[in-house]
Amino acid sequence: DAIFSFTLPESVKNQFVEFTVMDILGRPCWSASENFGSGYHELSWSKPVEMVAGVYFIRLKSGDAVKQTRLIVSNN
Repeated sequence: DAIFSFTLPESVKNQFVEFTVMDILGRPCWSASENFGSGYHELSWSKPVEMVAGVYFIRLKSGDAVKQTRLIVSNN
């Protein structure tokens, strides 16, 4: 399990945020979307059973802003 945390600026009142976990080739493996207001937020994530160990990327998209980071998944 993992917790993804992010902060939206105070100017954001209600923003559609999309989370995507992609494999090394950029194919989506998991996604979720929700509306959030300004401030600090956390999203809890559980690795799907069919997801194998390896390197993945997490993409967070909110409006025109996109943040991407690496995620290492193990089978433990």
